[in-house]
Amino acid sequence: MRRVAVSAGSQIAADAGAEVADRGGNAVDAAVAATIAGMCTDPGIIAPGGSAFIAVWPPGGDPVYLDAYAEVPGRGLEAPPPDFGDRVAMAYGGGMETLVGHRSVATPGAFAGLGEAVAGFGSAGWQEVMAPAITAVREGFPLSTTSAAYLTYSHEAIFDTWPESYRALHHPDGSRLLEGDPVLIEGLAEALETIAVEGPEAFYTGSIGRAMAEDMAAHGGRLTARDLAEYRPIERDPLVVEVGGWRVATNPAPAIGGAT
Repeated sequence: MRRVAVSAGSQIAADAGAEVADRGGNAVDAAVAATIAGMCTDPGIIAPGGSAFIAVWPPGGDPVYLDAYAEVPGRGLEAPPPDFGDRVAMAYGGGMETLVGHRSVATPGAFAGLGEAVAGFGSAGWQEVMAPAITAVREGFPLSTTSAAYLTYSHEAIFDTWPESYRALHHPDGSRLLEGDPVLIEGLAEALETIAVEGPEAFYTGSIGRAMAEDMAAHGGRLTARDLAEYRPIERDPLVVEVGGWRVATNPAPAIGGAT
């Protein structure tokens, strides 16, 4: 009997991977399902508009690495904005600054990379891999320990400034959600259903991609429809090391996680 271990940042994400494995998906399907569930249920930590570094070692083959990191946007802009967003400060990490607003949005890579991983190495269908995340966000999910801790620092500087994110992370009386409180993000389940049916292309050249590009144009952002349409993950040579008798293949530069 096959056994699959799933390591993830939250129980929701781990359960998503286990669910897909129980239905016959392979390790890649389980890992992608867990990743997508995590992207959609750890607000503040990661998001569907984020990036991905993907390492796969097929049985009997060589390790493969997909760099699906975000790109600097702005293709086709005659006069790009002079900066990359409004700078805000917060006490997270001992004190730091970050950029917010439409100008700070990069070309997202996660769905493009995860879609390539499933198409090239998975055994389950894309809709099967997407299903656990859709269920989790449609029904609402508890705010995780990690998200709650990060939002202690970031909610006022970042998430309270936009009506949509404010509604998602606050009770009707205006108090901030705490660990374990239910989170319901308007429109997210419907968006994920569209990506499940139309494929990852929906996020780039389909209805969701068009909506993102239109919103960016209306609010002075850098991200364009051309950025989304031309985005492609890059296949790189993995970083391979010997560790305690194991041969480990992981992310090379520009990722910092593999080297760390």
